Amino acid sequence: FLLRFPEEALAASRDGLKLWLNTLLPTLLPFIILTGILIHTGTAEKLLKPLAPVWSHVFGISPSGAYALLLGLLCGYPMGGKVTADLLREGRISLSEASYLLSFCNNTSPGFIVSFLVWQCLKAPSLAAPTLLLLLGVPMFFSMVFRRLLHVPHPALPEKMADPPSITGNEGLADGCIMDAIENITRIGGYILLFSILFSLAEQIPGLPLSARLFLLPSLEMTTGVRYICSLELPFPVRYASAAFLTSFGGFCCLAQTASILKGTPLKIMPYFAEKLVTAAATSFLSCLFLLIF
Repeated sequence: FLLRFPEEALAASRDGLKLWLNTLLPTLLPFIILTGILIHTGTAEKLLKPLAPVWSHVFGISPSGAYALLLGLLCGYPMGGKVTADLLREGRISLSEASYLLSFCNNTSPGFIVSFLVWQCLKAPSLAAPTLLLLLGVPMFFSMVFRRLLHVPHPALPEKMADPPSITGNEGLADGCIMDAIENITRIGGYILLFSILFSLAEQIPGLPLSARLFLLPSLEMTTGVRYICSLELPFPVRYASAAFLTSFGGFCCLAQTASILKGTPLKIMPYFAEKLVTAAATSFLSCLFLLIF
């Protein structure tokens, strides 16, 4: 593909790098660095401990787990998974709580939903509030189901784990967190570049059926896929429900990023994949229902 369609491949590479350089690098890198410092020093848990009864009774998670939930909601993919994996490595949450958190804390950011999906792609500002509610509320609702399936203790308490490698001194702590953040953000950029090229390659397949163009092709990379779905000449409810499904699922690029971040932990990617599909299907169905009723 790179040799046969060099112009398309170059354009796809540039698009992927622009997304990484202009959006993910300036927004995610500072959060990843500071998150590493907060987790290693135990500050995140201390900040959220005063609201421990809320996290315990509403979500069944510890204050440390609440930090993963908040970062996943505010920062988008793959921060929820990254923080969950880091907390598990540090022994601040149990494996059962980490598996439970991963089922609903790794989501699309509110900024992406409102500014990109609703305003730029769908061009339907009036749907900003309901779309935000659906895409963030449905995972929260299903968290109660996943919690029962995963038998998470209430409240979740860390299990005995091996002591994590220590970073001594403020200078060593900062250096370690910065290098870890750079490694992770570079890996994310590599996956975005790869899946942008795969998307462009798939577009060149002749005679691709509508079902593949509506589901398989956009699911490769979320940002490109949402833009592609919204550009199709289809009824608005179909475009809205399909875009909601993809935004909730995150696409295979986000799945690969999450799998990469989970390496070195006992967390499995296939249960996460199944949970995301269930949540995305429910979000898409409720999106259609909302348009029909209102």
